[in-house]
Amino acid sequence: MNLDFQVVHLDYNWEKLDKAKRKYGRGVSIYDPGKLGSVLLTSEMEDISSSEIIREFDIETWDEYYKRALAFHQQNKEG
Repeated sequence: MNLDFQVVHLDYNWEKLDKAKRKYGRGVSIYDPGKLGSVLLTSEMEDISSSEIIREFDIETWDEYYKRALAFHQQNKEG
C-alpha cells in the first residue's frame, strides 16, 4: 500500500500535473475519479516524495485551494 500521495485540485494545475508526468513518467501516478475537480497524485519513487513533486511544480493541493477559495468568498462577502 502506497501512502505517499497528495489530493490536488485541478484548478490551475492541469499543465503542472502534465509537466510532472512527462518528467517522472511511471514514477508519478495521477488518478482522476471523474466529476470531482480533484485528482490523486502519488509518487511511485523511493527517492522523491509526492510533497517534493508538489513543491517542484508549484502544484496547489486541495487544502490550499479550499483555503484560497474560502478567503476569496469571505473577502467578497464583507466588502
